[in-house]
Amino acid sequence: MRLKVLGSASSQGIPQPFCTCLTCAKASGRNQRLRSSYLVELISGPSILLDACPDWRQQHLASRFEFDYLFLSHRHRDHISGLGEIRTALEAHDKKRTQFQKQRAFLLGSTLNRWLTDKQRDSRWEESVQQAYQQLLSRKFFRQTVLIPFKKVALNRNLTITYIRGRHGNNYCGGLVIKEDNNSLVYLADISNFNDKLKSYLSKINPDLVIAHVPFFYSPREKIEKERHAGVEKAKKLPGKKVLLSHFSHRVKLKHKELVEEAKKIDKRFVIAYDNQEIVI
Repeated sequence: MRLKVLGSASSQGIPQPFCTCLTCAKASGRNQRLRSSYLVELISGPSILLDACPDWRQQHLASRFEFDYLFLSHRHRDHISGLGEIRTALEAHDKKRTQFQKQRAFLLGSTLNRWLTDKQRDSRWEESVQQAYQQLLSRKFFRQTVLIPFKKVALNRNLTITYIRGRHGNNYCGGLVIKEDNNSLVYLADISNFNDKLKSYLSKINPDLVIAHVPFFYSPREKIEKERHAGVEKAKKLPGKKVLLSHFSHRVKLKHKELVEEAKKIDKRFVIAYDNQEIVI
């Protein structure tokens, strides 16, 4: 199992347009970050794309990656607005898939699926994420698998996935557990509040790698941001052999090298994500 970090920034990216802070003004190398998305390549064959961010086109042109499954965690634009780019790339806006074109699959929870399949047709629907999702399905470029929380699904003899769910502020957010043979990866996306059932489930797995989103590295002062995003304090309590911290905001105010140094002081399991990083599990 191999993980490739396609992007490691939060919703604004780094540098953020119109921003003159030092983090954005000096952004280069590993300090330059596209919006968060990840590619999991499996030894047994298939590959899973974790979220479709607004920078999907740029990420794909840079790496020319292929994927068989697209997991969508929740409805926030920095995680799903890349669906519009995928529809355009496949020309799903005006034609059906031919028998010679690959069919991929969406993986998502029922709450997000209901929102994406909203039947309302008005000016807001045209060119929306909902329209892109529905056209990709109706024109057979994708099929869908609606996942049930904590129910294991076998994708092949050696590969299983399990949908997990938590809270991201006032919204539901999904995560995914990927197990291939004896190796396991947990993608938590923007889950910030871990209920007892989720914590108990993760502790039993003791995954090889957990991807946790901590935009500010330290817990922010604002109450609303504390509710929306997991800080380092919560990430420390996560089970797992390694914890990949990602989804950084420019407000983190630390360069990549400084993040690595600080992470080592807090928890030796912490790894700081950067764009185009590859981790073998």
